[in-house]
Amino acid sequence: NPSYPNPAVTNATTFYFTNPPLFRDPNLAAPYSVISSLSIEKIFDSGHFASATIDVIRGIRQIRVRNINAPYLQGLDPAILNTLTATEINQRRPFYPDTRAIGQYESVGFLTSRNLTLRFSAPEQRVWKFGLRTTGGYTLGSSEDDDGVAVDNYDRRAEWGRTNLYTRHHIWSAAILRAPWGISLAGLLQAHSGFPRSALAATDTNRDGNFNDRAPGTSKNSIDGPNVFNLDLKVSKAMELHRVTTTLFVYGQNVFNSRNYTIVSSSTSFSGGFPSNPSTRRMELGVRLQF
Repeated sequence: NPSYPNPAVTNATTFYFTNPPLFRDPNLAAPYSVISSLSIEKIFDSGHFASATIDVIRGIRQIRVRNINAPYLQGLDPAILNTLTATEINQRRPFYPDTRAIGQYESVGFLTSRNLTLRFSAPEQRVWKFGLRTTGGYTLGSSEDDDGVAVDNYDRRAEWGRTNLYTRHHIWSAAILRAPWGISLAGLLQAHSGFPRSALAATDTNRDGNFNDRAPGTSKNSIDGPNVFNLDLKVSKAMELHRVTTTLFVYGQNVFNSRNYTIVSSSTSFSGGFPSNPSTRRMELGVRLQF
């Protein structure tokens, strides 16, 4: 309302903004997943535990959104494409003269994920008055899908490639050290490779109105984002005060203040995206009373 904050203004023009229409494909069906898992576990006489697990996930009829009013430009010679005017591009839209993006939900997507996970745990080991318990694991994964905003709305299969939902390497470990005088130290370490992302072109190279075209010579999610490393530590001291167990603790998240970027924005087309949402160090002091 351009007359705001003075409603007495006359002859003002009011603009109305509407969201692009969304429709459902008549053949839309419920998505489903097929999950297979094979695991080998071993418990040793010493109390140590080790396992190896293979998981295979297949997502079928995954929901995707497609612009069914995108200009149909397949088969055009690039030299001819670059000479077309905006009006000539729009005339290639199926619902021309309507030039809006018209979204349609379709159950045409697929996902495949294969993972090998190794785990271990050790019983508490006592050395003098100290006790140490450890556990951890490692996962090697490979996942592909055809999700995301399609570069070509008439060729969903061209979007098949690495998914940005999972990382290739993931390692974690946890340990608890019990010391005399009711003191304990607990730590949790997590690290994984970066989430894949695509290198974007600087312009709308296929002239379909979407600035999501990939850089020439690159495929979907061909670049690994920044690696992630995080260490959390907790130091606590327990004592008895008048039949009340009092525990004082200091808890630190990301104690090394690692610059972990878990989300990659695609708004900077020249660099193909830049990392955002960095984690920062966080310290907590607390008291727990147990009656």
